[in-house]
Amino acid sequence: MKKNRPAILFFIIALTALLIVIYAVAAPKMRQPDAVTEETTVMLADFKPADITALAYTKENLTLSFVYDNIWYLEDDRGFPLDQEKVSGMSGAISSIPMSRSFAAGEISESDSGLANPAYTIVVSYAGGTNITYHIGNYNSFNNNYYFSIEGDDSVYMIASGLSVYFDYTLLELAVFDTLPTLTVDAISSYDVVNPVTSFNVTDSDMLEKLTALYFDDCVAYKPDAQTLESFGLSDSAPAMTVHYTLVQVIATEDGSITSTAGIPVDYDMTFRVGSRVENDDTLRYVMYNDSPLIYTMDAATLETLLKI
Repeated sequence: MKKNRPAILFFIIALTALLIVIYAVAAPKMRQPDAVTEETTVMLADFKPADITALAYTKENLTLSFVYDNIWYLEDDRGFPLDQEKVSGMSGAISSIPMSRSFAAGEISESDSGLANPAYTIVVSYAGGTNITYHIGNYNSFNNNYYFSIEGDDSVYMIASGLSVYFDYTLLELAVFDTLPTLTVDAISSYDVVNPVTSFNVTDSDMLEKLTALYFDDCVAYKPDAQTLESFGLSDSAPAMTVHYTLVQVIATEDGSITSTAGIPVDYDMTFRVGSRVENDDTLRYVMYNDSPLIYTMDAATLETLLKI
């Protein structure tokens, strides 16, 4: 055994040296996991939302177009009460589109991608004259992505599912509701009711209290024509209610600073024209408010109690 000791010692020394070399190579990699090269996200769109001058989208048979002129407007009707936050969300989403995957031309059929008849078509116009048209096709439930294409580009892409939700609104879902004043019963002096049969004035505090609970349930039409008004029971002969109330107007200077906390009382009126009950939900009635171009629904029981109908 003593004769084999030098060979064993040599083997141990050689093995130790080999382990030292292996450790010297591997240790830096084990200590620095971040040294692995990260994948770069490919952007299909990478613009500034502030550079968008116009935006339009088509979904099924609906096409909505918007233009930017200090604020967003409905292109065909600048008087429409457009929800600025929702359209700004669209402009932000369409300006930054990361790609999940790409396919060469012909690699995915149009029937599979759904891009022959896209679910959404979005047209974006940027300052300087750049116009880009995007198409969103079928949803792929396997990876939670949508097929996507850019007009003028033969490739097909996949993008995350989040983009489409920004363009999933109808016109009325983009409308900002009128705001009813927040009233206490002490602020309301009375209300008048006029209908084809009779007219009367109400000052009873229990009835006035019911006015403080009024709210708009939903918006169902914009700029209705005579036929629409008739179908909602909102023709000129519909019952009308005018509420008389007083609010304290705070006194302010031209620069907006308040000069007094006392304020002065200012008298106001608000008018409701009340239509028929909603066909699919008889707990609601159609209502028009002041000169608003919108038709709303409100609680039928409260309105019928107030109007005594």
